[in-house]
Amino acid sequence: MSKRPAAVPHATEPDMPTGLIRREGGRYSTRRRIPLALVPSYGGKSEIVRALGTSDPAEAKRRHALMWVSEPSAE
Repeated sequence: MSKRPAAVPHATEPDMPTGLIRREGGRYSTRRRIPLALVPSYGGKSEIVRALGTSDPAEAKRRHALMWVSEPSAE
């Protein structure tokens, strides 16, 4: 019996972490869902999207990880 292959988050970069987005032009952003109970505190927004300010994949992964461990701030 063969195992089913794992889902690939991005066809050209299979090792990208969840929430790391490569935009057109090669720049990276990070995306984070807001828990439903906190959506009213964020003005009805359901997610936070932030530019990471880099086109280097290794640096984008590092900055993405740092954003995930930092506390989100209300806008």
